[in-house]
Amino acid sequence: MTTNEGRVGDWIEERTTDGPPRRGLIIEVLGHAGHRHYRVEWDEEHTVVHFPSPTARIIPKGDAGP
Repeated sequence: MTTNEGRVGDWIEERTTDGPPRRGLIIEVLGHAGHRHYRVEWDEEHTVVHFPSPTARIIPKGDAGP
């Protein structure tokens, strides 16, 4: 199951042009409805404020892990 807005504890997955998709854990929700962005801890173990691309997938907490 995927949705278009994430919550703390959900995963976000972004496609890359040169490899497998990146997956990160949403640790904070920022912005407002329709213009969400997130503080994400990427699987490479660094944290950033991330503005998702239109192709980003939100994977609800419990549906998939790392």
